[in-house]
Amino acid sequence: MPLSWTGQPWAFDLKNLLIVILFGLAFWSGLFKNKWRRYIFFGASLAIIGFYANACISIASLGAIPLGYFPPLRANPVWWILTMGTLITIIVLAKNIWCYKLCPFYAMQFFLNKVSGTRIKLPPYISAHAPRTASFLLWLSLLTIVLTRNPALGSFEPFSMAFSLNGEGLQWFLLPASIIGAFFIPTFWCRYFCPLGHGLNKILSLRKIILNKRPRTQEG
Repeated sequence: MPLSWTGQPWAFDLKNLLIVILFGLAFWSGLFKNKWRRYIFFGASLAIIGFYANACISIASLGAIPLGYFPPLRANPVWWILTMGTLITIIVLAKNIWCYKLCPFYAMQFFLNKVSGTRIKLPPYISAHAPRTASFLLWLSLLTIVLTRNPALGSFEPFSMAFSLNGEGLQWFLLPASIIGAFFIPTFWCRYFCPLGHGLNKILSLRKIILNKRPRTQEG
């Protein structure tokens, strides 16, 4: 009998190619030592990953992995490039290239603060307790994802709304607050509230702890 179905075609297009190029350039350390090269790269990340592809990683991207939710590679190569590429880079190379190089929302905050030219320093006790706030938001997000088994419900970051203008509930308050905060405090959201960045840094710290304990175990 003749086949009435076809396999899933590859959805690899221009935006995926551009994201692969940016991902590769993120490993070039000399790129970020030059002021104007760094500005051009952040502008490209903002334009391509943010507005063109709207392919930001969120806490839902990480929370979906323990639940076994993996999108098909052929249908969603961007997820595999950014999410799995970031995790593999952290585990293998001990580098978090997403937060301070590829993230378009970081680039947006970076340029907003450059436009305002204002750098307000918060009191030391606020900066000291900031990681606790991010830890609580990370715990709350992952708990929601595990209990509901729906990664989308645990994601409240303003990333997607910032570039697609399509958000729900709390995002309508978080996006203006993070944008206004970025005018006066550099990378306001990243420093004090981002659960994704805090989660990636936790994975990086866990990797360092495991590697530091390994020689002692072998000696014992």
